[in-house]
Amino acid sequence: MTTVTRSFRLDEKLIKNLAALAKKYGQTENQLVASWLSWRMGFDPLIPTFDGVMLATETFASILETCDMDALEKLASELGKRHFTMSRTLFEAIGKQLTFVKFVSEILSKRAHWFRIEGHGIDETSPEIILQHKLGTKWSAFLKSYLSGAYESVSHGRLTISITGSFVRLKLNQQPDESTRGF
Repeated sequence: MTTVTRSFRLDEKLIKNLAALAKKYGQTENQLVASWLSWRMGFDPLIPTFDGVMLATETFASILETCDMDALEKLASELGKRHFTMSRTLFEAIGKQLTFVKFVSEILSKRAHWFRIEGHGIDETSPEIILQHKLGTKWSAFLKSYLSGAYESVSHGRLTISITGSFVRLKLNQQPDESTRGF
């Protein structure tokens, strides 16, 4: 990667905080700023879709626990369809393609931090994706419905998803078994 030197005028306090954070994360100031800029630029096309309120994890988990499960799942499915469709449109507007796997790995995991993906090298040919989070069964149920809705907006097939209190397993690229062929 070719790099270019630029200079920017920044508040003195901001520079001091930058130095402290870079040290905390074991990075140079340049590495930290570059990673933040890269994250923001990657997320920028999605701001109209995911713009909103930020909550502490504990606050969000508490709110989530008060939700009715049926209503939560219905809402999640509709949001998944709407968010994926909107995100794909925004990506296409800047000349990029957004696949379901990229939506899960790049947007929901890497950018929005909804969960962490287990393993490495997730791509369009991966047979499954395992998502891990710390928000409990209702969040897993929300994710199941949300991701099903998103998947159904681009595929005629159904996504097989199993959940626990902290994991969501997506079975991808499934071939129909012998018992369902011909129907």
